[in-house]
Amino acid sequence: MDLRLRQFGFNQSAPPAQNTAAWNRAVSCVPAIGARIIIEDGVYQHYGLALKHQKNVSIIGGGGDHSKTRRTQLLEASGQTHCLTIEGGQYIEVAGLMLGHSVSASAYAALKLHGFLEVTVENFVTWQYPDSEWSQLNNSGIGIWASTPVGTPSGGLRVQSCTLNSHPHAGIFIQGDSGSAIQESYIFNNTMMNNTVAGMHISHDTGGTYIRGNSCWNNGSAIIAMTEIIGAARDLFLDNNILDFSMHENLKIVNFDSIHLKGNWFSWAGSTGSPVYNVSVTGSNTTYPPTSEVSNNIFVIPSVKHGGLSFEYKKSRIQGNTFNGPGTGIHLLANSAQNFVHGNFSTDNQTAILDEGTNNYLEGNFAV
Repeated sequence: MDLRLRQFGFNQSAPPAQNTAAWNRAVSCVPAIGARIIIEDGVYQHYGLALKHQKNVSIIGGGGDHSKTRRTQLLEASGQTHCLTIEGGQYIEVAGLMLGHSVSASAYAALKLHGFLEVTVENFVTWQYPDSEWSQLNNSGIGIWASTPVGTPSGGLRVQSCTLNSHPHAGIFIQGDSGSAIQESYIFNNTMMNNTVAGMHISHDTGGTYIRGNSCWNNGSAIIAMTEIIGAARDLFLDNNILDFSMHENLKIVNFDSIHLKGNWFSWAGSTGSPVYNVSVTGSNTTYPPTSEVSNNIFVIPSVKHGGLSFEYKKSRIQGNTFNGPGTGIHLLANSAQNFVHGNFSTDNQTAILDEGTNNYLEGNFAV
């Protein structure tokens, strides 16, 4: 069943209050079996749109063609709430839209997901550029913010083929809660640039986070480029991403039980001049299986005071990586132990491997 918003009074020339009321009328007509909410091309002002406790609903821009982006723009006009909130939703799709704010809204998200099961966000844009392409003026504080209520786990988030740029906080913020984890998140083939804190920020309890084929550069303040991970969590998988030109670390991981970094490109961390590593892995020394692995990645080190990989975990495998540039290639920290470091290739490093840990096994590494 298709519900076309313009049939409910949703109009480019309408004031924000009228469009908000039109949205609410349309949502109230969604049957129990679900529906598609179709939005025609255009720019629409409103005072915050919400979809609560609905199932099997698709919100589609481009007049129903979800492959189109930016042609359908929904802009929250007060700066006092999220642009689109999906709460308690199950089997929800958001596609072919640009979401944001027409006034400054640094505390709010373009898309807020709270307590959900199986949500797909695709072909989606969250920033505008009134002055220049990279301006943060009037932009949402966060592109996509996924959270979960206490005692209510969420899961099945898929974000793919989206552009999440120029946010004062992060392009994507995934925030679990103690005992209420967000499970099975898939972040594929997105672009995240010029976000002040991080391209992507994963916080607190999460499990099974898969990050693949994303491009992240020119992000950064405290934590950079792709991810800061804070708090206990289970498995993190990153493969075939480009994490480049960050103000601080390209990737900072703290207290994940198990990490798997494969085939990524990490380069030019610390563009502010601060002495950091491209990738910093600290915190958890869990015995939770499987063990962690860092393999077949490329690390480009910009200067002597920077490094490739700083690593604190135990019983992990670091193999087949390339470290190119001055500085330290691999730094095994004091709490590291029994790691298998094999077949890594270092060129022009001041120090190829600095081992301050215990019983780390170093074999077959090459430095030229």
